[in-house]
Amino acid sequence: MNIILTCRHKGFALMDAMIAIVVIGIGLFGIVRLNSVMLAGTGIGKTRAEATQLAEGKLEEIRAQQPPATKPVSSTAPESITGVNATFSRSWTIASAGLTGLDLDRVTVCVSWGDTCGGTGERKVELSSLLTWTDLITAGSIGSGQGGVGAGMPETPGGKGKESGEEKYEPGDLPEGSVANPNDGTSIYQKTGNVTELIDTATGQVLLRVDDGSGFSTISGKVYITWGSKIAKKATSQIDMDLVDANVHVLGSLGSVCRQYLPGGANTLHLYPTSGTTAYSYFYYTCYMGAGWWGNIAVVRTDGGDRVCLGDPNISQTVTSPVSRRPILSTLRNYRGYTSACTTTPTSSTCKSTGIGLDGSVYTPVSYGASATEIQHHFLLTTITGNPANTDCATKESAPSLSSNPFTAITGQGGNAGLLFCLSSTCPFESGFITSVTNFAMTITTMVTPAPLVKVEGGQCTPPTQTASPFVYNCQIDWIGWSGDYWSGNIEFTQTDGITPAGQMSGVATSNILPSGKIVTLGGTSGVGCEGKCITFSSVPKDVNSFAISATLTP
Repeated sequence: MNIILTCRHKGFALMDAMIAIVVIGIGLFGIVRLNSVMLAGTGIGKTRAEATQLAEGKLEEIRAQQPPATKPVSSTAPESITGVNATFSRSWTIASAGLTGLDLDRVTVCVSWGDTCGGTGERKVELSSLLTWTDLITAGSIGSGQGGVGAGMPETPGGKGKESGEEKYEPGDLPEGSVANPNDGTSIYQKTGNVTELIDTATGQVLLRVDDGSGFSTISGKVYITWGSKIAKKATSQIDMDLVDANVHVLGSLGSVCRQYLPGGANTLHLYPTSGTTAYSYFYYTCYMGAGWWGNIAVVRTDGGDRVCLGDPNISQTVTSPVSRRPILSTLRNYRGYTSACTTTPTSSTCKSTGIGLDGSVYTPVSYGASATEIQHHFLLTTITGNPANTDCATKESAPSLSSNPFTAITGQGGNAGLLFCLSSTCPFESGFITSVTNFAMTITTMVTPAPLVKVEGGQCTPPTQTASPFVYNCQIDWIGWSGDYWSGNIEFTQTDGITPAGQMSGVATSNILPSGKIVTLGGTSGVGCEGKCITFSSVPKDVNSFAISATLTP
């Protein structure tokens, strides 16, 4: 009798279970860890949201105060606030915003938890706003271009023109009767009834409309660009309309549409003068608006930008009124008009701002700048180094000579409009404009003595008080007449002759950038440019208030 013994292998099921338990345990640990991270992130988000509410609450509290109440001032010590998610510290500063002719302050509120408002930590929220310490009626009058306590109430800006949003026709199938302007690529169509439309001919998009049959007024001019302009850091000979459209934008206030173009859709910028020494490249712009429009026309940049000049170099610099046509640094031109009552009784309720085409009792469409016999409405984009001043505009606008210059070689009235262009017979009130600077402290460690001379493109530095290294320079970038979103340029160091480079740069670093969260970007190799002889920047945002920079200079 044969006996067959069967041997069973035991233990494999247990091992499989143990492996499964380990795998599941690792997965559960990851889930738990992820959950804790998410909870932590949620907690930070809740804390930041609560801090933002506290900051906004203080801003609104300050805004709510109006004359004759006492003007608010900066906090002398931080407030301690016990919140739901943390204990917060809240402080605020109130300082002049630098607006000519108006009591305007910049208010900054900081709420922190675990960090200090003046430090570089991330556990804080900072909010800024502008506060005008002027009663609301006067503020409204000033906003309209009027001034004086009790001045008449302003009309609403924008006029009769309405931007049309999504309304459009099929491209290539515009309504019969529309009149094309091949220069700027628009067509004007008078619909049945009182509606007049401004249409983009290529896309069929309705850009602007008026509903009272009054028609459009226009403001036209040219944007000149000097040789050496910083548009995408190209030479003037390399600048075409594709490059311009990507970096330069002519914009008008509410109720207007501006087109920039070359006649006939050309792409190569025109040159001025057409023979001899070329001083400028240029393109055209036309802004359309309805009856009663008033506001500003501005040049806006999306690259590092250039300075913008207005005015006529033939007008003496000793004439300081903004209503003059003197050369001036400004990114925008103000267009204002007034009823006749403003010249005699500015406090009268009949003293109001009027708009384009309304100098009389009936609207008459006008086209400013369309004729060579009129005052022109040109802008000049140009590179100005050092400490910019209005006199720089006179110099740039005069090149190569007044006898062959687009800003003065005009028959009839001649000349180029300045900061304020009057849309009515008289403009009794002047207009101011905002100037601002970005301050930075620069510490240079070097064996060079005495302290090297410093040149900042578009800015300036005060000489250091130290007699030995390290030298500390107090510098600023001046934004007056600056049309770009950020500054880019070089800081050069020379010996006392102002010409010979002082040495090689190294160890360039930035710190203490305010407001918190903003970034200052160095260029070149770790901020070293000019073959190692200067500090170079790719971007200093326009809304940076201050920062610090340090570097080593080796002879």
